[in-house]
Amino acid sequence: GGKNVCTEAGQECEDTDLAPGSRGDWKCVCKAPSTTSAVAGAVAVCEVDECAQPAARACREAVPPQACVDGDRAREGDWQCVCPNGTVGSAVGGAAVCELDECTTHRACEAAGQACVDVNLTAADTWYCRCVLPEEHGADVLMGVAQCNRTGECVGNDVCAKAGQVCHDDKADPLAMGNWECRCVGNFTGAPQTGGA
Repeated sequence: GGKNVCTEAGQECEDTDLAPGSRGDWKCVCKAPSTTSAVAGAVAVCEVDECAQPAARACREAVPPQACVDGDRAREGDWQCVCPNGTVGSAVGGAAVCELDECTTHRACEAAGQACVDVNLTAADTWYCRCVLPEEHGADVLMGVAQCNRTGECVGNDVCAKAGQVCHDDKADPLAMGNWECRCVGNFTGAPQTGGA
């Protein structure tokens, strides 16, 4: 009877009343470290919090320390380490590689009309701003706005910058005057306005 049912389910059979007339009061019990939700005469529902197990220490000991999540305690081998806020990444059964894209948190480059580059997604303070066309490339500045060389009518022109935009002077006709325009930066859109913001 009950012993075979429990053994086939990987559980142990427990019968607390061994009296000759006592029948059908056996129950299956989960093996440690699972917790048991036993019902007399049936296979138990076994749950285990894998985050409480020694293997899940990998999450706490990771750099940076990560959270352990066990989404389904009735299944084994599905626990995962999840990276802390400000980083992205997760891994099932072990520590995750957490990536830190500082360009998503630092908006200095976007505000200056420049591109942000993060050269090491696993380390902090590795982002810099890079000049974008039509500006000539200047010096990159780690954790700051790049020194860009403006060309044409954009040289000395701060109208666009005061409006939070970038100045563009068409290099196709370098002798033409009054053809500079302000352009939106980042996620902003709008029609360019020649000669103003």
